[in-house]
Amino acid sequence: RCKDNSLVFVDFFNGDKQAHLRTEKNGTFTKLTAEKAGDPMVADWYSMTGTPKLITLTQPGKPAQTCKN
Repeated sequence: RCKDNSLVFVDFFNGDKQAHLRTEKNGTFTKLTAEKAGDPMVADWYSMTGTPKLITLTQPGKPAQTCKN
């Protein structure tokens, strides 16, 4: 659940260098990738940092916000 009370669904992969982000439970995912672990994972104007417990997410047209598990 994010700070604005929205939900996002994230699956982390590949040594913290790849994640699948969905904004709807059964929606299509956006594949986010990072060059190395710890770098922001990015794609299509999305940017995300963090861990499975707490992320900071920037979505197109929205300010950055924190989301926690």
